[in-house]
Amino acid sequence: MDISNVITNNQNKIIDASLNEIAKQQYLQKKQEYYDRVKIESVNMICRQTDYSEDEAKERLEKYNYNYQMISLILKKIQKKIKQQINLYMEK
Repeated sequence: MDISNVITNNQNKIIDASLNEIAKQQYLQKKQEYYDRVKIESVNMICRQTDYSEDEAKERLEKYNYNYQMISLILKKIQKKIKQQINLYMEK
C-alpha cells in the first residue's frame, strides 16, 4: 500500500485519500454535466419562445449568464412597446 495516500482520522481508521479525490472528481464531472444540460435546455427554450437561431439564443444567454428569465423579461418589454406603438398608429 502506498503510504503517501493513506491518512488516519481521530478514530485511528485508515482512509485512502485517493478515494476522496476520485469521489470529488466524479462529483465535479456530474455537476459540469448538469450545467451543460441546463445550458442546452435554456437555448432550446429561448429558440421555442422567439425567432432566434440557436447561435443568437446562445449569445443572448451568455450575455446574461444563462438567466433565461432576464431574456424573457426583456422580450416582454419589447413586445409591450411594439403593441403600444401599433395601438398609437391605429388610433390615428
